[in-house]
Amino acid sequence: MAWTNLGALYLLAGNVQLSHRAFAKAQSLEPTAQRPWVGQGLVAEKVRHHDTADLFRHCTSLGNHDQAACGYARWLFGTPKLLSVGISKTNVRETLLVASDALSRVVDLQGGSKADALNSLGILLERQGLLRSARDSYSRALNASEQLKKNAEDVRVNLVRVLCRLGEYDRALQLLSELESRTGDVLCLLGFAYSRCNETAAALQAYEEALACATEEQKANVALAMAMVTLKDNGASAARDLLLSRLSSQDAWSQEALEALFCLGLLTSDKAACHEALSRLLPSPGNGVSFAGRIVALLCCQHLLEGGDKRSATRFLSRAIHRDPASGSLWSALAQALLSARMRSAVPCSQAALALGERSPRLLATLTLARLLQGHTKEALRSAQKLLFLYPDSLPGWVLLGVALSNRRGSSCDKALQQDRFLLGADAHWKLWSSLVQVQYACARQQWQHAAQLVPLVLWGYAGNPDVAKLLGVIQEVCQTLAGGTSLDRMSLDPVKGAVCSEQTTASWLLLSKLQQQAGNLEGAMESVKKAQELEGGGAKALQLLLRQALLALHLAKVCSNRRDELLQVSMGALGAALRLNPKCRTGHLLLGIWALESDKERLAKKSLERVTRFNGYESLWPWGLAARILLPGYLKANDTARIEKLLQADKISEKSLGLNEEQMSQLISMGFIIDGLQ
Repeated sequence: MAWTNLGALYLLAGNVQLSHRAFAKAQSLEPTAQRPWVGQGLVAEKVRHHDTADLFRHCTSLGNHDQAACGYARWLFGTPKLLSVGISKTNVRETLLVASDALSRVVDLQGGSKADALNSLGILLERQGLLRSARDSYSRALNASEQLKKNAEDVRVNLVRVLCRLGEYDRALQLLSELESRTGDVLCLLGFAYSRCNETAAALQAYEEALACATEEQKANVALAMAMVTLKDNGASAARDLLLSRLSSQDAWSQEALEALFCLGLLTSDKAACHEALSRLLPSPGNGVSFAGRIVALLCCQHLLEGGDKRSATRFLSRAIHRDPASGSLWSALAQALLSARMRSAVPCSQAALALGERSPRLLATLTLARLLQGHTKEALRSAQKLLFLYPDSLPGWVLLGVALSNRRGSSCDKALQQDRFLLGADAHWKLWSSLVQVQYACARQQWQHAAQLVPLVLWGYAGNPDVAKLLGVIQEVCQTLAGGTSLDRMSLDPVKGAVCSEQTTASWLLLSKLQQQAGNLEGAMESVKKAQELEGGGAKALQLLLRQALLALHLAKVCSNRRDELLQVSMGALGAALRLNPKCRTGHLLLGIWALESDKERLAKKSLERVTRFNGYESLWPWGLAARILLPGYLKANDTARIEKLLQADKISEKSLGLNEEQMSQLISMGFIIDGLQ
């Protein structure tokens, strides 16, 4: 005890070194005594030693002591800034819990009479998210501080902050009105409470006063709060103008304010505001600063806004990943951008994000959808199942599972797609897509009556989209026409054609063309495609329509021998136009190869079909499989081992996809090649 008292005297006198020696002597004589440890903690706090938190925590384990508990809490108030000083990030919550328990015991022993301990306990509880307990602790601290007339205003501000987070704005305004001081923090809380009570004028007035007394660093946050209030009542243009007018200094902008300015520029289509915000947000070249995930997202929004430039968005994301390759969020954003651009590399980018620890239903849905677009249904099915195992309430997961199962027999697809009935909080867009897939699945299975019942539900969801609504109306007419059970080749499509003529949309004429082709009316299918081309012009479906025209012309050339040359010329014209639109179109080069075979131009046929096997893209795998089936017999005949090896290694193939006979299979095996089904 004597050494402890001596250490306390030295500490009060300001002699830290002698105080430390005295407390150390007391510790060596009585290691379990609490007061020497408390003294060492106070010494460490005074010199800001990195063991301060550990010393105070040890004191709390030895017993209840008000200075130890308050000192521990006081040291932890700067936890976000001191994570690298003795407190690991993963143990912050546990550390706060130990400190709050120690303070709770001290407060209970003192009968709740010490305002500082109650205020510190309230701060710790607030940091843990226990807002109601923090409110009660602040209220008790306010009563105690008002009796002592000490630090009452600080406690009142803390209580108001928690009340605002709890939504008790009326009581918060009452407490704020009792404050005599009008500091920046008080005025900001007053403006926030007024804005939540829909008193916009009073809120803006309070924020104006706070802006007048704020420092340069604080002005950006105050102006941002004013812009949020203005956005709610007067729209994005007024909020943008207010933000620009209040922040005239070049150094006054914070990152949050610049991001808000960029978003407001997006909402108002103000490219000048977007460029001004981005010019300040972007780090200068060579300074080693990583791109923040939010800045990357904003830049992608800008690139997509300016003419839908998806390629620029992916290029920027790639540069950002080169700067910060360990960022899973950047890989996830790149995967989504590549998926929107329909590029095959979306799959490895999604897998890279997963390997870096990114876990979200959106990322797994991106991976599943990318695999579906590549035609890898087995891998997509596995991804969808993993998504649902991790997030069983994810409607995108159920929809994608249904899409992956749509090519299989049985009712599993319907069962997966009907889960939207049980997920009440699901996204309405995914619900509509689920209904659309159910319609497509019912039509593919020729369940016309069931499809006719589903179409009105989808029509209600797409009432604001005239083009989709018109197409759905035609589909409903088709389903009602075919619901009688008559096969397509024996019935008249006049009712469907009448509906298409009344709607006059590209998709409707394209649907009628497909129905006419299935019914054997190739001439009518060709006329419907021409009608669709007249409506479409140079739109998004121009390539699809040209390819369909070329395919129908090739079919007709096989049937109508007297018009063969004319139809082959029509097919070649359509293919030339299609390949000018997309020189790397697999389907276009496949049809060109078939046209060359029909025209006895073997060299052009081989060249075109080999291009099909080389191009990468998100088109279906069937063009590749058909091209390989046509090319492989020629390679076998020429005994071209190098080309066969390159062809077989291009993708996963099987005996069934190649359509080989027994002689060709034996020849492949004798040449040393092993593929699925040939082991």
